[in-house]
Amino acid sequence: ILHMCTAIALYILGRKLYSREVGCVSALIFITLPSVFLSSSLISTDVPLLLIWTCALYAFIKAIERHHSRSWLVLGALIGVGMMTKYHFGIFIVAGLIYVITIGKFKSLMTNPYVYGGAAIAIAIFSFNLYWNYQHGFVSMSHTAELAGLYKNTTYKSATISILKFFGDQAAVFGPFLLLLFGWI
Repeated sequence: ILHMCTAIALYILGRKLYSREVGCVSALIFITLPSVFLSSSLISTDVPLLLIWTCALYAFIKAIERHHSRSWLVLGALIGVGMMTKYHFGIFIVAGLIYVITIGKFKSLMTNPYVYGGAAIAIAIFSFNLYWNYQHGFVSMSHTAELAGLYKNTTYKSATISILKFFGDQAAVFGPFLLLLFGWI
């Protein structure tokens, strides 16, 4: 169900940014990815993360384009929930900041009270996670650091193996058709 909702959200996002055709192709490519097929039979934090990320991107674009006050508040809620699904959602925040700085809208956004309202909503939602982590010795954050390999001594050989494994994983995610298409492009 979440993957279907993500495909619909990708269609809406693609239609808003480009055209109806781009939206259709985006949704079709997503829903036919081997990794989507595999993960549709189980639940992981990645499944809701994809939906929330797509919806947050739509809200971000709407807020930036139209200075739509409600979109900033919705974006704040989506960022808060996104951070609850996976800490990787922090990349969305960094990318958004880089974007508004790059396009020169950072100063005008600093005077928009709805931007602060959205930030407050995000912090309020994510604060439950921080409080739980505080009560449990920040176990989630140390687990994330362990998964990222921050506690390992990396050698040239292990780094090379990790890079090759990463590319192998990407091939499995995209499948042979899209991988060849990306290579051709």
